[in-house]
Amino acid sequence: MDDADRAGRLVLAEIEGALRRSRSRNELPASDVCLGCGEDIDAERRAAVPHARRCFDCQSALERKRRS
Repeated sequence: MDDADRAGRLVLAEIEGALRRSRSRNELPASDVCLGCGEDIDAERRAAVPHARRCFDCQSALERKRRS
């Protein structure tokens, strides 16, 4: 096994770890209360995104913040 093979395996291990962490966060049980503002999450949003942890406005604000 050469350096490129070892590097490739390391990258794959990092990606797999990141995916596992992401899945575990996304599989947390949802609540009816927004993590951002503490208000109830709208029934329409709950129907569209059953595991939503934020209301539409808070999720939109979070996504805008992450993009900037």
